[in-house]
Amino acid sequence: MTDRVLVVEDDDATSALLRSVLEGAGFGVTVLADGREAVDWAVAERPEAIVLDVALPGIDGFEVLNRVRRDHRTAFTVVILLTGRDDPGDRAYGFHLDADDFVPKPFDPEDLVARLTGRVRRVREALSTSWAQLPGGAMVERHVRNLMADGR
Repeated sequence: MTDRVLVVEDDDATSALLRSVLEGAGFGVTVLADGREAVDWAVAERPEAIVLDVALPGIDGFEVLNRVRRDHRTAFTVVILLTGRDDPGDRAYGFHLDADDFVPKPFDPEDLVARLTGRVRRVREALSTSWAQLPGGAMVERHVRNLMADGR
């Protein structure tokens, strides 16, 4: 089975390059340009990974990451943030939201593929150790706290 990657990038040239590089590495690729649409697609389709531009129209990449991490169906999806800004605060905030990695633009194709492949493999191996692959105590508690904070 081919690993599926959701690319969320609003720049046509960059998204075309990402598609070419990732498909060339054997990934199945879906490209979206809108953050809200990306969250809905990720929750419904559950790709193995998301390569996510930080600067998006509507909701930015940080909010997409936040929503992906808060949903139990996508909490373990590999998310690599991609940005053209060189702001240490952005990097720190992305890692605070549990990004798996942060890649600057312009990106090195081989480096991106290596990072993505390694992280997908690590998550797959970690999940394969759980016979049920169901959320555990800490994850359930975090989900309930999020629901309560949202008034649900």
